[in-house]
Amino acid sequence: MITNFWKGVSFYCINDHPEPIRMVYREGQSLFYACPRYMLADDNNPDGHARGEAACTNRLSYSDAEKIVSKLSDMVQQSIADDEFIDFTGYSFSYKNINVSVLKYMEGDIRLGILNRYAIKA
Repeated sequence: MITNFWKGVSFYCINDHPEPIRMVYREGQSLFYACPRYMLADDNNPDGHARGEAACTNRLSYSDAEKIVSKLSDMVQQSIADDEFIDFTGYSFSYKNINVSVLKYMEGDIRLGILNRYAIKA
């Protein structure tokens, strides 16, 4: 993996929202990222869903997040080795049951759109 690659990565929910929403780090039985629209809006969750509005169940385990970042890092390393220096913005790939879209790719600011097909159908 590229040194400090993980440091600039953030995850965004791309499940049926007008714009991608930055996912928040949560702790339950394990560590995970969740769409802020999963929680009911209150003082602690101002970006949560309103009463009567369906919650967004899109989520990403920390373990899967690490593997997704590693997979993207490997692709970037390969492009550098091939002297291609690709801008990965707009690139999409799958990891297990998760669709990943590179929403923005700049050094220090990598935004990954996440759609966990398993979590959404549940």
